[in-house]
Amino acid sequence: MKEEENTQILLIAPSLLGESLAKQLSSGNPGINVVLSNDLLTRNPSLVIWSIDTIESPENIKIEIKRLSRRWSKSPTLIILPSKFLIPPSNLLELDCQGIVQDPDIATLNSSIQTLLNGGRVIKLTNAFDVSKTKASLNSPILDFLIKSGITDIDKDIAKLNCIKERARSNILNRSIVNARLRELKAAKNLLLWIWGPMPISLSSEIEVDTSKNDYPYNDYDTDITLPNTESTTVRETIFARIRQSLNHELLNKTNTIFASEALISRKQRALYLSLIKQLEKLISKLKGCEYEGDELYTEWNLLQEVLRRQTLRDIADEYSKADYKGNSVIIADQLNDMVSLDASDSELPKPDNMLDTLVLDKPLLVDGQFLPSDHPKALLKIEILISNWLIRTADIVSSELLNTCYEWSALRQYILKHQLISTRELERFRNQLNTQDRINELFKRPVQLYESKRQLYRLNKSSIESFTITEPRDNELDELPWFQKQVTLLVETRDALSPQVQSIVKHIGDLMVVLLTNVLGRAIGLIGKGIAQGMGRTINR
Repeated sequence: MKEEENTQILLIAPSLLGESLAKQLSSGNPGINVVLSNDLLTRNPSLVIWSIDTIESPENIKIEIKRLSRRWSKSPTLIILPSKFLIPPSNLLELDCQGIVQDPDIATLNSSIQTLLNGGRVIKLTNAFDVSKTKASLNSPILDFLIKSGITDIDKDIAKLNCIKERARSNILNRSIVNARLRELKAAKNLLLWIWGPMPISLSSEIEVDTSKNDYPYNDYDTDITLPNTESTTVRETIFARIRQSLNHELLNKTNTIFASEALISRKQRALYLSLIKQLEKLISKLKGCEYEGDELYTEWNLLQEVLRRQTLRDIADEYSKADYKGNSVIIADQLNDMVSLDASDSELPKPDNMLDTLVLDKPLLVDGQFLPSDHPKALLKIEILISNWLIRTADIVSSELLNTCYEWSALRQYILKHQLISTRELERFRNQLNTQDRINELFKRPVQLYESKRQLYRLNKSSIESFTITEPRDNELDELPWFQKQVTLLVETRDALSPQVQSIVKHIGDLMVVLLTNVLGRAIGLIGKGIAQGMGRTINR
């Protein structure tokens, strides 16, 4: 095959690394021609690969990627990151490029290249980012002092020299001296950064800003995403595959919430989640094949929720399994279908607008103040979190009905409940814990969350259930609260209003006590001591 017929890839990397990578990629892919310079290109490259040796700021990377996009507008971009860096994944996911891989081996790199050449996207970040650990390492007092003082002095001198340089435009000799001094200062600054690592002033502040603005926890989320293409069907299949992967092992509850599904034996619990995912896929496919006007889509979704739950219940009960009910052998699935009521709702379950608009109507998703397509990594992860939250909360509704049915139908317990809950006493204790938790949440926690515009979401992450809180407007729900819950919000508002005044009063009382102890009581004790000393002196003299 001639070189002009080969797929040309532009590789931007340090010289030694670039030559090594180019040889490995070219030898492993006969149809690919990897070039290290623009001058060697005979046409627009099919892919631009940028291997980054060190990362100091995500803003610099964004600027360079924009330049590459303007230069090679029709070519996808693949970023290769080093094994260690101190930038949160949430920042990296904002980069406007089709692929990001961290410290890949040659097989992973080849696979990523093929995916991008076929029009897909690849995100592979291997190391989870620990914000607290990074802040601790960056905010060492000694390191902060050395870096801040050194960099501040150098920046002041550079600013002064730049002013002198502007005034000395006509004097070539002075400009040469100033430029030489500027080079010395910049070299000293680079040396200081090289000795002490990335500058903690800008980097730590950047981390704080970027991690605090994201309600959705992208930093510690699994970011191994491969999309063969950017079609909505592929995005949906990828999301469901990632959720199923989290269900491969027994789920670990890492929240402070007790879930009704924890009462089920592991096999039934996993079957419940997998069946809900299967039914959700079918429902979305059904909704996607229809046309809707206004709120018809959301109305249809709400109407089909009970149907979905009943079909899930039939799946986990096994079609032909039988059990004794009041002296008769009955099919479990049919009897459960007659006994349970699955029309309950969860007030903390978000409206399905965001999820359905993206999965059914193919609309962009609002993420961090900007609308992103569903194939964007941050949009994909947000949809995955919304589906996971729906999955966990819906499973809890179904499980709660199963527990209520098990109380009435004792023979059913050994089929679906854990061994320790077969006992009537233990089952009642568990149900009472759930009821108490629901009442506390409904009467006290939820009103406070509504007043603070907070919402608690659950997600599946690496075979565990985790919780986090997002901020979103909830004023309409706040207005609909009953009288008692509104009094709870009033107490919170009163506390917020009185807190500054109480703090001020306590401060003034403290100041008054200091005056009393030092000026009044202290002087009185001093006078008493002085009188005693004088009396003792007179006694000795006598």
